[in-house]
Amino acid sequence: MKYGNLKKNLPAVFSAYCKPGSEPICKHTCVLKTGLAKQLHYHNCIEIGYCVQGTGTCYIDNRVYRYQRGSLQVALPYQAHLSMGDEEGKSVWNYISIEPYKLFLMVKFSNVDLIKKMFEDEIKTTGVFSPKEHPEIQRLIYRIDEEVSLAKRHKLELCAALIYELLIYLANLGGNQTMPRFTNPNSKKIYSAIEKINNSIDEDVDIRVETLAKECGMSVSNFRVVFKKVTGYSPKEYIVSVRLSYAEYLLLNTQYSIQAIADMSGFSTPANFYTIFQKNYKVTPKAYRASATYIHKSTKTV
Repeated sequence: MKYGNLKKNLPAVFSAYCKPGSEPICKHTCVLKTGLAKQLHYHNCIEIGYCVQGTGTCYIDNRVYRYQRGSLQVALPYQAHLSMGDEEGKSVWNYISIEPYKLFLMVKFSNVDLIKKMFEDEIKTTGVFSPKEHPEIQRLIYRIDEEVSLAKRHKLELCAALIYELLIYLANLGGNQTMPRFTNPNSKKIYSAIEKINNSIDEDVDIRVETLAKECGMSVSNFRVVFKKVTGYSPKEYIVSVRLSYAEYLLLNTQYSIQAIADMSGFSTPANFYTIFQKNYKVTPKAYRASATYIHKSTKTV
């Protein structure tokens, strides 16, 4: 698809989707926010998806795409991106996040270094794709989406094969896109802290900043500064953000009760979860689930 370019790259912050300790593939439905993007985000995952409903704008690195119902998206690990809708509550995407190295190691893929080489050297074209121009990408994304949704034997092996096929297709597209993959020299300094936070997402524990700073070999004051630069959040804000993201995923993709979701997301009490969720989403968890479920069910999959 045609795209424009940003005159200035937007800042990017880390965002987690897959629950630590879970399978290396997770599926989520997103009702996109509206407005102009002020900062992008990135994951340690491949993110693929398709637009179920609505129109809007997608940012991939410094490129700007217009999308519509049926549009496809592929973003690689640590590639800054974000999608915004034109109308509030009208733009819906189905996304699948894949932790590639974890997946290929789990299915005993013989050459994981090959995947890394594809990311770094061979895949030159990512972003938003038209299903008419790239029916093969559409076929593969829909197949992956279908397999992730089914509890079949050898599901991970089949998904890995399909994802590998998708990566080969992208590598064979060639292209000369300049992709300023998100790189921040400070990221490695706080990686162990981010890992610790992500791994305690479903635990009601008080993660002390002093403990995180010590684990990273930094003073508390320096740790706070570096953490803010890399993630865009203070350590406390980041912990809340990760837990809210996981709670949102559970609200949209499971039938667990609100009380159970509060506990599974690591909030101290359901009341605490309600208060924090409403403050950030301007709606209660119950109302958010009801409105998002209605939009999703009333929309036909392309």
